[in-house]
Amino acid sequence: MKAVLDKEPKSGAAELWIVLLGHGTYDGRDSKFNLRGPDISAPDLAKLLEPFQRPTAVIAAFSASAPFLTKLSGKGRS
Repeated sequence: MKAVLDKEPKSGAAELWIVLLGHGTYDGRDSKFNLRGPDISAPDLAKLLEPFQRPTAVIAAFSASAPFLTKLSGKGRS
């Protein structure tokens, strides 16, 4: 996921949509989206999205996705 986001423009008017559809886990502390290779946590994804200054939508449609809402929310986001 990092490699794909690194190639994306960080600013502009074009929308960035990230759709996480699949399976996730929650261990009582961290929620993670299951990927081939290392899974991604909500704080990890939030860190990857920090440089983006363009309209961004994250659709988290997987089990244990609720913690992603609070971690990815912020000023100017809904």
